[in-house]
This record gives sequence, C-alpha cells and structure tokens, in this order.
Amino acid sequence: MQRVGEWRPDKLEVYLDSLLVVEQMRGHYRVKAVELKPLHRQAQALLAGFSDASIAHVRRENNRGADAMANRAIDEYSPSADD
Repeated sequence: MQRVGEWRPDKLEVYLDSLLVVEQMRGHYRVKAVELKPLHRQAQALLAGFSDASIAHVRRENNRGADAMANRAIDEYSPSADD
C-alpha cells in the first residue's frame, strides 16, 4: 500500500484471501498477535490516507493466479541464505 500511496489513485480496492485479515482491517476482529499489531497499525494508517478505499475477501481457490505471482515475487526478491 505504500507504493499505491505514491501513485494516489482516486479509488483503492484491496482483495485478500485471508478472511481473518479482512475482518481485522475492517475492525470486526482484533489482532491478538503482539508481533502483528505494528503491521496492522501501519496498514490501517496507510488505508486511512485514501478517501475511497475498500477491502474485500476473495476465496483462496479463486485467487490462485495472484497467489502464484506473490510467491514468485517472494522467491525472486528474498535474500538467499548465501548472501
């Protein structure tokens, strides 16, 4: 979301395959894991910077293409153990 903040679109739509994270971002569930609370606060602050933003759940089986792209990006940009 930081990158999209630089772009400044009129509308932001975020699609996640984790219903838990969607509900946490909507404020329906609380974040219990202490190590995730700073990330949740950061995501909330970034989302608040958009006048028209929404978060929606996408069932995991309907999200295979995006999941594959995310995994490929993680593999390509994660430092290797040899570094």
